[in-house]
Amino acid sequence: MGFSIDVVYLNRAMTVIHIESDLRPWRFAPVRAQAASVLELPCHTAADTRTAVGDKIEITINQVTVAEVTIKELVIEQAGRVPTA
Repeated sequence: MGFSIDVVYLNRAMTVIHIESDLRPWRFAPVRAQAASVLELPCHTAADTRTAVGDKIEITINQVTVAEVTIKELVIEQAGRVPTA
């Protein structure tokens, strides 16, 4: 990457557990064992949106909250196929 980013670490409950602001290009973000996922955001987004440790993040795609379904189910839904067991 050729630009700085903010990295927001989330646990399985989609709660912010750490924020690494202004991570410069070609640098590694620290490992957080408790993190289940991370959001890579444009630099200063975390501060501009007042995102803080303890905040709960909700990601919605086509009016479906990501925490409610798996990514596989979203892909199947987008493709117009019915999931099989």
